[in-house]
Amino acid sequence: MNADTFSMAPCVGIEPLTSFPQREICIALISIQEITILNTTHSFQTVMLLLLAHTSVMYRLLSDEITTFSTLLTDPRNYDFVKERLPVIIYRHVLILDITKDLRALYSIPMGINFGSNAVCMCFFFFLEPEEYLSFMPIVVYCFIVFSLYCFLGQRLTDGAEMFSQAVYNSGWEMMHIKERRAIVFMLLQSQKEVDLLAADLIPVNMSTFATTCKAIYQFATVFKL
Repeated sequence: MNADTFSMAPCVGIEPLTSFPQREICIALISIQEITILNTTHSFQTVMLLLLAHTSVMYRLLSDEITTFSTLLTDPRNYDFVKERLPVIIYRHVLILDITKDLRALYSIPMGINFGSNAVCMCFFFFLEPEEYLSFMPIVVYCFIVFSLYCFLGQRLTDGAEMFSQAVYNSGWEMMHIKERRAIVFMLLQSQKEVDLLAADLIPVNMSTFATTCKAIYQFATVFKL
């Protein structure tokens, strides 16, 4: 490998970079490359965070709606309304389970890579010299915010699924007819399935993982700094 086949300098082939218009062309090419990378990365993360937030909110909305059944069923005149709404809730719950399954399939490996890169970034930050902290602070803050958002929304998704399971059990099913009771039992069985995201199919995405990782990073940095 020599200078004719390899170079660490940007814009190879349009030297010299100190004269016009080579310098401006190089700046434009590098800017386009960086903007493309940033847009791709941020779009990926934004879509995932929005899907997680939307799914957890849908769990809570369904929980609130099915909880009202226990109050509505105290009046026999509301039974037809409950009977009409129950299949809709079951259908939406099945859709949410499908969305969660798709999230696992699509984002498990990318999330694992993201978790690993963020953890390494935060670990290496503590090996910098104090005068370099300010320059690299935006990168570390970004990694920390993304990591915490993933864990927070993953925890919200798990909590929302547990809340829905409890709401189904407290929906007043004992006041329903046999057909509706069977539907409630089916939905209760479905809601008992564990709903969580796994980074790289190994690491649970929740606040416990966030706390454990922060603790491990602190211990790792402390050992090597002493």
